[in-house]
Amino acid sequence: MSVSENRTLMLSVYQAALDRVHGREAVRRHLRDQNAVEGSHIVAIGKAACAMAQGAVDMLGDAIGDVLVITKTGHLEDLCRDKRITCLEADHPVPDVRSLEAGQHLLNFVD
Repeated sequence: MSVSENRTLMLSVYQAALDRVHGREAVRRHLRDQNAVEGSHIVAIGKAACAMAQGAVDMLGDAIGDVLVITKTGHLEDLCRDKRITCLEADHPVPDVRSLEAGQHLLNFVD
């Protein structure tokens, strides 16, 4: 196998690995065989929160009730235009005031 062929193979393996762990696709795969319960509430937290929440929205559609997304500053996506979705940003790894507010919002949401 030539260096060029090895490189192409390695890049395709690398891309396949990235695709497999992408938040949106991972959640879609998980929810594919689940029965959607009307009014399901979704919580997604972390840098991949928007992608994971989008996967849930893709699969559950109108069955979704409220969604809470808490992500690192700068990681919000267009997902937050959906009125069912509350999107919060906070600093990471060093928490800030917004981190505390997001934590309180999460407790209220789950309650």
